[in-house]
Amino acid sequence: MESLEQLQITDYSPKKNRFLVYGTISKKCMEIDRNGKIISEVDLNGEGPGHFGQGITELSYFGEDIILNGPNVYLTYDGNWNYKERIVYTSGGAWLPLGMIPGATESIVKSDKAAIVKPFDHTYFGTKKVANNHFSKAKMIEVISYPSQESKTLLEYPRQSVYQSQSTYYSNHKAILSHNPANDRLYIALPLEPKIYEYDTDDFNLLNTYTLDLTSFRAPQGIPFEDQHKNGRRGFGPTNRLNSVYSYANSMIFSLSSKGDITIVEYKTGFKEATNTSTIEEASQISKMENRPFTAFFKGDKKIAELEKRFTKMVRMTDYSFLAHEINTEEELDYSKFYIYELREVN
Repeated sequence: MESLEQLQITDYSPKKNRFLVYGTISKKCMEIDRNGKIISEVDLNGEGPGHFGQGITELSYFGEDIILNGPNVYLTYDGNWNYKERIVYTSGGAWLPLGMIPGATESIVKSDKAAIVKPFDHTYFGTKKVANNHFSKAKMIEVISYPSQESKTLLEYPRQSVYQSQSTYYSNHKAILSHNPANDRLYIALPLEPKIYEYDTDDFNLLNTYTLDLTSFRAPQGIPFEDQHKNGRRGFGPTNRLNSVYSYANSMIFSLSSKGDITIVEYKTGFKEATNTSTIEEASQISKMENRPFTAFFKGDKKIAELEKRFTKMVRMTDYSFLAHEINTEEELDYSKFYIYELREVN
């Protein structure tokens, strides 16, 4: 796709057979077809109704509409980029000045209702300290109904989860979400454990728990709850620097995508064994030598394929296909390049 800036594809609509695109420098929002032809393009920078100010973090389809996420607000548009309304929420937000954004808003859209589903950040980027019994009653997700804008926090951390410990605090606690429209189920993974929890989307009852076969996935290391704001990194706020060390060292799930029969899990192995290093520099060096990234493909709880790599900003298209970005850091190009991958059975 011809462009003087790196473009990011954030979402795909099977019904329209189109992609949503974000300009990582211009911040323009676009819709393109399968051949990279621009169907529509808007500049929503700046202030005023329907504009996102300094930046956004998410851009996605929302049923027949389009939705984007800025600091503490979602903005909705019809399919022709006509501004509809804003949805204000209170659990924190952020914006990115330049570069790629996290991706798409997770949502549940049915004929009679719609809802935004987002993970709940209990420490607000590590700045808020929590008590040692906090996660015994903490909720994993926030659900914002549309158009009523009613917000609820739902789903306690599973009782068998490592996060239920009242002695060890794990900073990587935000739930990883994926709604599967084919069976109308919400799948949740937690970063530090090789499991997927399956919920219905009417009453959010737990239906199944799947234990995943993830290569070299270790039990995590954490810190005492009382040390959350001790020995912080200079210039990085109060968060204990060991949290950063263990973010390198621990095995961790990064992303979850469930569509039709296939669920894709991206994760890393972390260090080969528990570490006693306390410096970011040493942890970074060990990670370069020992950490291995993986993308695993599951049908139910059965692993059917695995690759030792991560794909850049994966966007699911069908059960068996997805798009990924090709980022060339060696040369400056006047186009953005993408690959579409398909999972096929080998006899």
